[in-house]
Amino acid sequence: MPSGKVIEAAATTVAPPIRSDRDNLKLFHVQAPESFHDMSVTDLVLGTDPRRPSQPARRTWALKPNMLTGRMDKIAKMEIQRDALRNREYLLHRLKKNDRFVRRPACTDDHITRASRLIEAERITCEVDEALRTVKDGFAAEMDRCGRRKDDAVRKTTALMEAMHDFSDFVATNDHWIKHNTDKSLEDERGAQVYVDERARLLIEQEVGLKKRTVLRSKKLARKEYKSLLDEIVALTAGDFNGTEHLITELEQQIAVMTIAQEAVEQKEQIEAEAESFRKRLNALEQMAAKEKILLTTKAKMLASKRHYEEMRNLLSVQQEADVQEYLNLQNSIYEIYTGACSLIGQERKASRKEFAEQFCTIGQCLLDSYIVQTAVNHVFAKNNPREGKEIPNQKLEEVTGLVGSGFFPHLTFKVLLKPLPLIRPQKNTLKS
Repeated sequence: MPSGKVIEAAATTVAPPIRSDRDNLKLFHVQAPESFHDMSVTDLVLGTDPRRPSQPARRTWALKPNMLTGRMDKIAKMEIQRDALRNREYLLHRLKKNDRFVRRPACTDDHITRASRLIEAERITCEVDEALRTVKDGFAAEMDRCGRRKDDAVRKTTALMEAMHDFSDFVATNDHWIKHNTDKSLEDERGAQVYVDERARLLIEQEVGLKKRTVLRSKKLARKEYKSLLDEIVALTAGDFNGTEHLITELEQQIAVMTIAQEAVEQKEQIEAEAESFRKRLNALEQMAAKEKILLTTKAKMLASKRHYEEMRNLLSVQQEADVQEYLNLQNSIYEIYTGACSLIGQERKASRKEFAEQFCTIGQCLLDSYIVQTAVNHVFAKNNPREGKEIPNQKLEEVTGLVGSGFFPHLTFKVLLKPLPLIRPQKNTLKS
């Protein structure tokens, strides 16, 4: 049995995790005891090193489906991620260039230390198993509650579906009965309408039959009265007729004669009406013939007027040509007189054609003004008042002079306005002057 010093030394030394023989010689960090405070209880129980990235034993245990449920799988996954982060942090901060690694065998502790660690590990394993069983029982109870809730939900859903199915059947049945009742009410309404129509038709037929029976009864009574009347006539005229048949025959003959006479009267009236219409048409034709004669006469007058207008137009054209020629001759003669007058006056310069045209326009304007004044005189003298008789010529002349002097003719020249009276003379003399 080893000494106490060896035990103390072994107690102060942290043993590596229990591994197989193939992992006896590994490189371990010298400062490994400083990292125990970062290790979880699971790492201590299972004997895994958080500094190593590969942990196949823990990963295999965590992924067993028959031990953990989906919720436990999530917890194990979160722990694995936490340990991986711790491993990465440890590698970043602990592994330096000046760190030393020593090669140590895996089994350096004695059997007592290893047995104590195994007992501790077994105790912790039992606690973990108990905790897992407790969690498993709670999970099983929760699963039972979930199953009961699921069964309750399925039962409620089934009941709801059955209620919906029953309600659908009820709605369909209700719709069917509503349609049936609606059709029945419509059929009853149609039957009532048919009954009303048939009743109205029967009432009308009854009224018509009553009228027919009344007419037949009146005819029957009239026939009886007619027979009694014939019997009375035969009794009164016993020697003239040989019974009722003879009387009826005579009456029929007389009725036929009266009918023929009535037809003759109607034919006569029809012939008279046709004759009257014929006379009206004849009068209309005579009026149309008279209108045609008037139209022919008017046409002849229009043709004569047209010929007269053409003759007058020809005469006017000839007269216009003669007047134009006379005007040209007069212009030439006046030009010759004006030229001779200019030469007699002693003018040295020769009269131009332009000056002659201006003088000729002045003379023409004077002649036109004289014609206007003469027209005004004729207009004034032509007015006669039948109530006062003949008016005095001096008053007419004063009226003309007043019209001329008051600016009634604003286009007249000053000389004409000063001496208007000498211009008052007949039109022919004015034109000649």
